[in-house]
Amino acid sequence: MRLQYGPCFLLIFIAISHAKLLSTQNLVNIFEMIAAVKVPEAFLTAPEIIELHGYPVETHRIVTEDGYILTLHRIPGSRLSPPRPGKKPVLLQHGVLSCSVDWIITPSGLGYLLADAGYDVWMGNSRGNTYSSSHVKLSLEDPEFWQFSWHEMGIYDLPATIDYVLERTAQRKLYYIGHSMGNTMFYVLCSMRPEYNAKIRAQFSLAPVAFVEHIYPKYQMVAFFSLNMNWLYNALSWNNILPKSQMWRDTVLLLCNEASWSQDICANIILTVFGGEKTSVNPWNQLQHYCMGEGLEGLGRNCQVFRKYVKGIRGRAQRGQQ
Repeated sequence: MRLQYGPCFLLIFIAISHAKLLSTQNLVNIFEMIAAVKVPEAFLTAPEIIELHGYPVETHRIVTEDGYILTLHRIPGSRLSPPRPGKKPVLLQHGVLSCSVDWIITPSGLGYLLADAGYDVWMGNSRGNTYSSSHVKLSLEDPEFWQFSWHEMGIYDLPATIDYVLERTAQRKLYYIGHSMGNTMFYVLCSMRPEYNAKIRAQFSLAPVAFVEHIYPKYQMVAFFSLNMNWLYNALSWNNILPKSQMWRDTVLLLCNEASWSQDICANIILTVFGGEKTSVNPWNQLQHYCMGEGLEGLGRNCQVFRKYVKGIRGRAQRGQQ
């Protein structure tokens, strides 16, 4: 399957994730048993994957200024560098449609490398993904829960996360490593809340995203339609894209298992949307963890230039632009 067809199949996956389809449960169970042996990480949580690879792990929860409950995963040490007070903290922040698993899904993941090198590793989870899907007042079914993007993540999620990490580690500064949207959030933070610049020892941008005018034409088309489809999302009552669900899990098992004719399609979706090398892609594993949920408002904001979000004519009051 040629790579340029990836966006088309991504749209098919989105539709399937929301459809109320009858699951062929027996077939799913067979594939699940096979996958659990071949790729155990596909069915484990981030802390379970970390423990599987022989590292200590902690789970921490924090509440943002606007009420979102976020989960942080911590690797305080390793066999090569046991946990101890005084280690320099490093915060890893994932990109769009993902979670903390990004950093530890393989045995050579960056989270493990940093822990072995003597750092106190903290991995954030942005609002709306599987690990940060709670709010002090709102439920996932409430449309207001999903009215956020990287702007709110930058001015609310990151300050709460950074302050918590520094307090727990008794440090004044930390290292920050972001991937994709994880960098966009950081740029917002340091621009809108400049006092946080003093709390960053150094920042490293992996595949940073700010301006989108030079993206490939096929993505420009997707961006154009995404900006003008709010009326359809509202009509279908879609608040988020690719929500984590049993239907999604079953779909990935059926379409992306090693015996399926469509496994190459799954791999191409990952390569097209997230990048990487085909030899490093395991669709069973990665699609189970990549698609963690994303608010449609955030998707629309990703399709604009790097500025404060401008609502469509059917949206709420505009927030202005810079």
